[in-house]
Amino acid sequence: MRPVLLHALLYTLVAAASWLGGAAEALADLPYQVTISVKGESDLEETLQAASLLVEQSERPPPTELALRRRVDQDAERLRQVLRAEGYYDAKLEARVELERQPAEVTVEVDPGPRYELHQVSLIGADGGSLEALDIGLEKIGLELGQPARSADVLQAEQDIVLALGERGYPLAAVPDRKVIVDHQKRTMSVTYVVDPGPPAEFGQVRISGAEDLNEGYVRNRLSWKAGDDYDRRELEETRKQLIRTELFTSVKIVPAREVEADGTVPILIELTERKPRSIGAAVDWSSSEGFGAEASWEHRNLAGHAERLDTTLRLSQVFIGANATLRLPDAVRPDLDVVAAAAIEREDTEAFTAERISSSVGVEQRFSSRLSAGLGLSASLEKDDDDEGEDTFTLLGVPAFVRYDNTDDPLDPSSGVRSSAAVTPYYALFAETDTFLRSEAIASAYYAIDEDARYVLAARGRLGSIFGAGREELPASIRFYSGGGGSVRGYAFQELGPLDEDNDPLGGRSVIEFGGEVRIRVTDTIGVVPFVEGGNVYVDMLPELYQVDFRYSAGLGLRYYTAIGPLRLDVAVPLDRRDTDDPFQFYISLGQAF
Repeated sequence: MRPVLLHALLYTLVAAASWLGGAAEALADLPYQVTISVKGESDLEETLQAASLLVEQSERPPPTELALRRRVDQDAERLRQVLRAEGYYDAKLEARVELERQPAEVTVEVDPGPRYELHQVSLIGADGGSLEALDIGLEKIGLELGQPARSADVLQAEQDIVLALGERGYPLAAVPDRKVIVDHQKRTMSVTYVVDPGPPAEFGQVRISGAEDLNEGYVRNRLSWKAGDDYDRRELEETRKQLIRTELFTSVKIVPAREVEADGTVPILIELTERKPRSIGAAVDWSSSEGFGAEASWEHRNLAGHAERLDTTLRLSQVFIGANATLRLPDAVRPDLDVVAAAAIEREDTEAFTAERISSSVGVEQRFSSRLSAGLGLSASLEKDDDDEGEDTFTLLGVPAFVRYDNTDDPLDPSSGVRSSAAVTPYYALFAETDTFLRSEAIASAYYAIDEDARYVLAARGRLGSIFGAGREELPASIRFYSGGGGSVRGYAFQELGPLDEDNDPLGGRSVIEFGGEVRIRVTDTIGVVPFVEGGNVYVDMLPELYQVDFRYSAGLGLRYYTAIGPLRLDVAVPLDRRDTDDPFQFYISLGQAF
């Protein structure tokens, strides 16, 4: 009896295993590949590929044929919606599934047909009245008759209407309704926006919340409007940007109240989230001519509740050691006029000279706007030099003045805008043969993104400098101009582009010219390449004669690794006009772009 039961049990197990294997095979995923072809429209094909559910989920195949066909049907409807959104209201779409192939083959063929055009756009008041007096033309809302009838443009125009009215004194404007008519016979679209502009208003009372450790007066001094001005939403955004740039807040929200007061003003609500006022920082860099460098910094951005800022920095490298501190008292004299005091102790030991100095300065800085500022001050320094002329000690009094303009979009990796500065400092040298001279310098850089995503950016820079009133040998070594190295003309060693003495050490000069350009190409989200060309020279005379302008050039290639705090830079450059004393190439590693 037992053998019979044993055989029966074995038979049952084999049958169960066979059934489970078949079931597992039946439940196995059904892999597929998808092809989307569009008749005559390659750009549209890319759009459909990006929107396709079949493409998006191709790495997660369905378990059955029924599930695959359901996915195909869902994707077909999804693609039809995309076609309509792009203005193709008469498109034909056919999807086929071939299960005989391994993997299964899904083919989607699209005949988009003619693209419908925007025929008419009307704006009417919510009460049926005309809005002509508000002067909201099609160019103000990004539409043009005859353009493709894309739904995204129609929806964006609705937002642009509200924004345009917000620039014309209407803080509560809205578009409560929109009517769209598609004429399939004429293949056109007509759109009517029902607009409720709301009452016009002037800027009214400002209410600030979230300023716990900061005096509200500091915030009010940065408002770009005055009470009684016509409401303009752009002023809110400009003020928000100014407050964010102070680095005192993690978030700034500025909105009008939901009602206009009886006196015709609209209260403005400013909601702030304060940032911790203290921060520390560190950075390292390396170049083949300067060696390793390290920098540590500490700052406090709100010492006594009025955004008083103290910055301290310690810099150590193979050619430089120094510490400095800067104290800024904002609005100290009047709004937008700051008092700035600074002190430093430094030692430089380069091929050109060795210098030890103590310096201090105090001055005022006027902010004309968030982009433009100027300053004037007094400075004093005591410096001991050792260069090709021997040892000397200089006591200098200066009156530094500067103008600075910066409308770039990022401090470490700009893709648009201009950054420029011009500085002039008359010096009076105590106990020296030549007691007065003037140093002037101008630096500018510009950035332009070729594409909308700023993956291709053109960047250029220039530098001009001149010293009047004293010969080269009468000037402190650190006051003279030098060129070469990172941030200057890459490819030449630090400070070594220019005249050399008999030991091939840099002499420095009374004038300098530098220029350069590069193309910043972002290959992936984290990797970029940067080819560049630079040139320039240093001259003994305060203004080089035309026949003396013998520029030396360099070229190189850089790699960028983009991080959350800025791009990590690795550059390799070679001198194109190499002298016997020049190295064949130079390396540079640092955080941030070269300029």
